[in-house]
Amino acid sequence: MIGSTDSRPSISGDGASTITAEAIAALVSGELIGDGKTAVSGVAPLDRADASHLSILSSGKYAPMMATTKAGVVLVDPEFRDAAGAPRARIIVKQPLEKLLSLLPRFYPQESPAPGVASTARIGKGASLGERVSVGEYTIIGARAKLGDGVVIGPHCIVG
Repeated sequence: MIGSTDSRPSISGDGASTITAEAIAALVSGELIGDGKTAVSGVAPLDRADASHLSILSSGKYAPMMATTKAGVVLVDPEFRDAAGAPRARIIVKQPLEKLLSLLPRFYPQESPAPGVASTARIGKGASLGERVSVGEYTIIGARAKLGDGVVIGPHCIVG
């Protein structure tokens, strides 16, 4: 769980990490109202969120959904600070969508691919591959192309 900077995988089954409302408030410089120990491990819209989700309220159009949301934590635009609803924690912050986007890598950390060349990749004559290079499925590395150490080329790419 992320309380400050510590993390462990969640049990949500989707590869997400778990983070507390207190940590979220600190990361987005928001005002925490409610239970700072509330932990969430995913993101969902107000109308589909459950206690394990972070959601946002940034438009009056969605204010009625705040009244019935089951989200554990909601990032709320200051304009809707007093919107009806009882999530376990709400965090008052300007530009909640922007703040939500900044949090996504903490919820869903990107795993680095293992070094190696996929069996379906094609490497041209004279190509030079550095150490710890990862070349994805169906990728083509052209003749005499040079890839430095630690380079990651995803699937279906053409280099050089």
